[in-house]
Amino acid sequence: MWRWPLALGLALLLLSPAFAGNGLMAGPVVGAASTLILVGAGLKLFESGWFRRDPYDLGKLREVHDRASWSETDVPDVDPDAEILCLNCGDPYEPRFLSCPRCGWRPGSSL
Repeated sequence: MWRWPLALGLALLLLSPAFAGNGLMAGPVVGAASTLILVGAGLKLFESGWFRRDPYDLGKLREVHDRASWSETDVPDVDPDAEILCLNCGDPYEPRFLSCPRCGWRPGSSL
């Protein structure tokens, strides 16, 4: 609702110097009209609540809850004697190796 008056006000404000030589008061009248339109668009924008933030926003509460739930998530311990399956060649290898002995793939690297 406020976008069209804002665009019109900006366009008239930019074009007001072009009207300065066309009549006795054409330039200042266009400038004043564009200023009034811009003030009206600003008031409409402020009234719509675009600048205001709701202190009781449930979206913010949901973000805090999600962060708290991720910090409380239990991650199962990895057995140190378990073998690692290579995602590149499919062969299992022992965790004492930093990379797959067959193909050289390292966990965390791209395939």
